[in-house]
Order: sequence, then C-alpha cells, then structure tokens
Amino acid sequence: ADHQQSTLGGGILFSSSLMTHNTQVGITAFATGITLILPIILMFQNGTMIGALDAVVQPTGHLASMWAGLLPHGVCELSATFICGGAGLCIGWALLAPGAYSRKDALITNGRDACKLMVGTLPLWITAGILEGNVSHSSLPHWAKFGLAGVQFVALVSYIYGSRRRRAV
Repeated sequence: ADHQQSTLGGGILFSSSLMTHNTQVGITAFATGITLILPIILMFQNGTMIGALDAVVQPTGHLASMWAGLLPHGVCELSATFICGGAGLCIGWALLAPGAYSRKDALITNGRDACKLMVGTLPLWITAGILEGNVSHSSLPHWAKFGLAGVQFVALVSYIYGSRRRRAV
C-alpha cells in the first residue's frame, strides 16, 4: 500500500497505535528472555517473515516499493526489538550462568543493565511509530525514504559506538 494519503489526525492516531503495539512486542521479547530460547525464536520468525515477503514481492517488480515502505521505520523498530530481546536474554543468562557471582547478584547486575536497555529503546519505539504512521507509506519518493533510513542507521551506529568510545575514555 505505497503512496497512502492520510490526514494529519489519521497519521497521529495510527502512529500512537503503532507505538503501543511495537512497545508490547518489545516487552514480550524482553519478558520471554528468561527462557533463553523464545526471544531467539521470535526474532528468527520476524526475519523469516521479512524474507518470505521479499521472495513474494521480488517477482512482481515492486521490491523497491516494499523496502521503501519498511526501511524508514524498520531501522528503529527492528533495532529496538533486538535490543529488548537481548536485554531479556541477559536476565536469562544470569540465571543459567551467573559466573563468579551468586545468582541473586548476577540477576541484580544483569537486571539493572537490562532495564537500562529497555528504557533506552523508548526513543526508538517513538521514532518508529511516527515514521511508520507518517512516512513509510506516504507519497515521498523512494530515494527520500531510503535516505532517511540511511541517516537513522548511521545515527544509531554512531550513537552505539560513540558511547562505547566515551566510556572507554
């Protein structure tokens, strides 16, 4: 459904609905982390669905439209989903292999880090919802949508690796 025309109110309503749904997906990925396997299965299924969609759309010649509809919000949305799943896995791993710590101490330490990761995904969910509701299926040209996705990707990678460098110093 490329080039959807929507009103400002409709875009805002759709965006808020998406933010709520996507945040629920993130919480589910986080909460199932204690099992160590469910987040991996959920993330694998998500990737499989995108791959299947790609395989179905490719022969139609509308692959650029599909990716132009996915990438503007997908960079933030998929990154946040994987971060939430990883945060949940941190808690599950603390139970399974606490290392030199007691299970309680490992859970406290990993749980604190996992909560920071979860809170850190909120701006990503908000950005993904706004973009999906107002940009991904808009009449903007594909080059603008791909450019926006590229800028987001570079900003996200710069933030992640820039914060590592700042902590090391």
